[in-house]
Amino acid sequence: RLKMAVQADGLPSRTDWRVVERRAAHALLAVQLFTGRQHQIRVHLEAIGHPIVGDKLYGYHESYFQRSVEGSLTEEDWAVLELPRQALHNHRLVFRSPATRERVEVVAPLPHDLADFLAAH
Repeated sequence: RLKMAVQADGLPSRTDWRVVERRAAHALLAVQLFTGRQHQIRVHLEAIGHPIVGDKLYGYHESYFQRSVEGSLTEEDWAVLELPRQALHNHRLVFRSPATRERVEVVAPLPHDLADFLAAH
């Protein structure tokens, strides 16, 4: 696996974001992508010092990813990660159909695990 990074000589990419709601230790963001780079949201949020909850690769420290692959995450690791997966959800996707050129909009409700996490934090 490759870990991506923001680099001056890298491919251009753009991610806009805004804070929807602030919590004591977290923030709920609305993010809009203008390019489609691999791991783009995760890389950009890590680059500004705000990793995604549960992100073992771009979050707190790379050692979490290694221990995750090895199956050796500790209780302390899980306490830091807070979720067994990234707290990342694509709520709405809008695109033009390649066949008809019509606008297509797909909306997905927040998964139960993320809704429960937000309710608890």
